[in-house]
Amino acid sequence: LANALLGYHMHRELLARLKTEDRGYKRARFAVLRLVECPAVLVEAGYLSNDAEAALIADEAYRAKIAEALHTAILAYAAAAAK
Repeated sequence: LANALLGYHMHRELLARLKTEDRGYKRARFAVLRLVECPAVLVEAGYLSNDAEAALIADEAYRAKIAEALHTAILAYAAAAAK
């Protein structure tokens, strides 16, 4: 449940800040997520195999937006989890 809540906030913030196409929120039982003892998510903020996305990721300002979105999402998750 905690992973889903964290994932929800990550997905929402990344879409809001980056204005990118919504590829959906996916859930999987990857070992890297399943075997941790704390809430965990995997974030794909773009694909280097896509030339347009690779150009965005190469831009420092765009990477800063990604970081800001993740930071805001973690704070939102922490506030929701504390209730």
